[in-house]
Amino acid sequence: FHKVDDTRLPFPNEHFDLIVTNHVIEHVGDLAEQRRHLDEIHRCLKPDGTVYFAVPNKWRLFEAHYKLPLLSWLPAPIADRYIRLRGAKHRYDCRPLSRAEAETLLSEAGFDAQDKTIDAIRLVSDLESNVGAYKIASNIPDFIFKSMRGIVPTLIFVARKQR
Repeated sequence: FHKVDDTRLPFPNEHFDLIVTNHVIEHVGDLAEQRRHLDEIHRCLKPDGTVYFAVPNKWRLFEAHYKLPLLSWLPAPIADRYIRLRGAKHRYDCRPLSRAEAETLLSEAGFDAQDKTIDAIRLVSDLESNVGAYKIASNIPDFIFKSMRGIVPTLIFVARKQR
């Protein structure tokens, strides 16, 4: 693992077969910086390389970092006030993506992306079917999961670098 301070990645072109970016893009800045982040991932992937891409869903009911309802739905100035009212000393510095934004950014960066969110939910619920909510989830039909895609907490994509 390498920690970097901006969207540029310190790796040569076409260096990796696989890159995992798990809940990173929401921390790199605005949409333009998020696009640069994906452009850099594209640059570092070998031809036909794969990226696992997960991001918090902008439309989730509770924001994961602050545990506040609907926080990521709000415009930045209002979100800043909201977290300050709850005791935070800084501004809201996350920018989760909607499904449409994620799909657009991935496509614009040169990826053929497949939404694997429901597959991932199903896999985890099957593997953890003896644990609380997962026990319930393992029995929910896919059509119900699909009807709730708009508010699932995390969006998961597997994307291939297009030539």
